Amino acid sequence: MNSNYRYPGVKPFSQADSHLFFGRTQDIQQLVRYLRTEELVVMHGKSGLGKTSLIQAGVIPQLEQSSRKVLPFTPLTFRFNSYNPRDPKNLPHIVEANISREPSFLDNLPVKYISLWQALKSRQLQEGAPAKPQGYLLIFDQFEELFTYPDDEVDAIGHDLADLYNRVMPAEVKKVLRREEMVNPELKAQLDKPGMREWLEAPVQIKMLMAIRSDKFNLMDRLSPYIPDILLNSRILEALNREQADEAIEMPAAMAGAFESPTFRYSAQARDKILDFLTSHNTRRVEGFQLQILCRNIEENLISFVKSGGKKSDRRIKIIKTPADAGVEYEVTDIDADFGNILRHYYDEQINKLDGEEEILLARSFIEDELIADGRRVSMDRAAIKNAVSDELLYKLENTRIIRREPNSMGGFSYEISHDTLLDPVMQAREERVFKQSELRKQQEAQEAILERQRELEAEREAQERELAKARAEKAEVETQRALEAEKAERRNKYFILTLLVLVLIIGTVVTLSLIRESKQSDMLEAKNRELIAAQDTLKQQQEILLKQFDGNQSKLDSVLSVNASLPAEQQAALRRAANFQQIEQSLKDSLSGLEYKAILRYNELVIRLNVFPSGVYQVSEANRRFLERIAAILQKYPNYLIDIEVHTDDNGADGQNAINSITRALAVMEIMNPVLDPGGKSKADRDPGRLSVSGKGEAYPITPGNDNENRRVDIVVRGR
Repeated sequence: MNSNYRYPGVKPFSQADSHLFFGRTQDIQQLVRYLRTEELVVMHGKSGLGKTSLIQAGVIPQLEQSSRKVLPFTPLTFRFNSYNPRDPKNLPHIVEANISREPSFLDNLPVKYISLWQALKSRQLQEGAPAKPQGYLLIFDQFEELFTYPDDEVDAIGHDLADLYNRVMPAEVKKVLRREEMVNPELKAQLDKPGMREWLEAPVQIKMLMAIRSDKFNLMDRLSPYIPDILLNSRILEALNREQADEAIEMPAAMAGAFESPTFRYSAQARDKILDFLTSHNTRRVEGFQLQILCRNIEENLISFVKSGGKKSDRRIKIIKTPADAGVEYEVTDIDADFGNILRHYYDEQINKLDGEEEILLARSFIEDELIADGRRVSMDRAAIKNAVSDELLYKLENTRIIRREPNSMGGFSYEISHDTLLDPVMQAREERVFKQSELRKQQEAQEAILERQRELEAEREAQERELAKARAEKAEVETQRALEAEKAERRNKYFILTLLVLVLIIGTVVTLSLIRESKQSDMLEAKNRELIAAQDTLKQQQEILLKQFDGNQSKLDSVLSVNASLPAEQQAALRRAANFQQIEQSLKDSLSGLEYKAILRYNELVIRLNVFPSGVYQVSEANRRFLERIAAILQKYPNYLIDIEVHTDDNGADGQNAINSITRALAVMEIMNPVLDPGGKSKADRDPGRLSVSGKGEAYPITPGNDNENRRVDIVVRGR
């Protein structure tokens, strides 16, 4: 964590951050009082509530500030870290290696591994034992990590903890000491020092604090054979109530110090909006994970605001400079932001830090498609994850705290999204990703159609060139023949002048006929083109005439089409489409009385244009909802037509935010129309994904210049498949 920030964001508070840790005063005092009376305390709570922060920034600083008055035990913190089969480590070695000390003769005993008892006794020697033996508070943070190790490793730690808890010297150490004393003079000399044997026999004074997630609390029963009453002394850590959360929001902001941000405060209105979101209007408690992300985002906006002289910040967060006597430099007066977007920003920011587009897309697909099902988190075994998701990528995602790794009953590991608070941002990101991929596929298909048409035109051009080449060859042949005949004529005897004239006449006739033939071929090609254009105009006129004969009667249309069966299939399809669009227009007139809308008929599509979103509104009113349901009911009768919901905004707002606003509104319209278009009750996963699509156009396609209400519109585009 960057210590220059007032709010740590997603990472736990450290001991150095204790001056910024607010909202848990009562929890700290209760836990310290409990430790004074009990030898072992198990604290459990949901992930994301701040168990590590409570210990590091709350309990330990209080014990160190007045250790002799409150609890005369030196805190020692341990982390097992999850077991890694690629890099297996011995649990007892991990634990004793975290006890800083100078090596003593106890470290040199020929035992299987150095026990906790040996490591703590060696530390006591360094601190002045046997004259002044110290007591220790052993703090095991994230204790659930212990149970990711093999059973024999867990049993070894269980024995170690039991020896300390029961105040006895480990049996193996006692046996080795007796044996080595007889053969090792240096060891015997150590043991013969004044008070040494008595000190060794004296128990190590310890207390233990174990912090574990509530959903893993049942695993503590694994240690019951070694410490039978391990489950008796437990404390549950609840999420913050509204008052505690208010303190955690307000107090760091006003604290003086060398921070990136100046001192500031929140207005009552701004605090209420934050707390209403975090508590769902007082229906739930507050998770520290959410609170810290929101407040860190607000602090970063304040920093941008100050550095830019008030020109650069999220304009939905209102910030003012306070008077000189206010006690703080700035005030956050109001917040109009969608707090869910802040969590979404955190998710996108962490994912986009990965290496390259390919890795980012792979990570999004893994998290958004495989770790969520039916709107809830699911756990996936490592063996079931596709090979393309490497251990390196999983490690990176763990470090972002978006996912976490958990041991499973198969002896391996499973992965899941770390917090329920990330579900909505991840699902929103998935919908946008799927939409973009769908749009890209449509663009690719359109490009392919254009290329195919270009190939057809090229083939037609080559055919025409072949015809012209053939005509030129024939002309050249005639000219060659003429030259030969002229040469022969020159050789003839002048006395046969009459014959020569006859021959010249014949040759001239042949040349003339050839030229006439060439001219006729050119005229024929031009006539053919004119005939094609005339035929197209005739077909178009036929279509208009037949459509007038239809006059909204479907059976009459079928009759007209059967009489005119010689029409090309494309013309018949266009005629039927135009007729259906007429029917839809008439149905709209009959059903949408009271709603201002436009029906725009184009060559192959019908656009239903309406405005159901006032400025700044992202939900559909009840009246407009009924109109949308009527439109969907009309379109449901025409299942062979595609429907695209295109939402446009005015230019009041940033480009990127307008794009997000428009897709949010498009999704809201889709949620209303989809159930009506699919009356069979299919689930979202079973619906035809190709029929209904959404497009967030933002402010890119205005109808009128400027910030005009007409630009803020919903276009329901109906087109043939």
